[in-house]
Amino acid sequence: MLSPPTVALDRAKKLPLYAREGVEHAWILDADAQTLERLRLEDGHWSLHGVHAGNDVVRAEPFGEIDLELRLLWAWPAESAT
Repeated sequence: MLSPPTVALDRAKKLPLYAREGVEHAWILDADAQTLERLRLEDGHWSLHGVHAGNDVVRAEPFGEIDLELRLLWAWPAESAT
């Protein structure tokens, strides 16, 4: 989950570390933009395999059998505060 103070760290430092360690999939959630970016490690480099937004329902590796309703992610903090 991106947050303004850690965007550079998440993208510039963590993703190369994950690639070096052989992590095959990465998701970048941006609550402000309400987007999910799906990345896959291919030949040692990250490849963008989809961008989803808003109320999309996503089935994404490595959890392709599960429907992920993005609207629930964006609503969660507001609903949990009540």
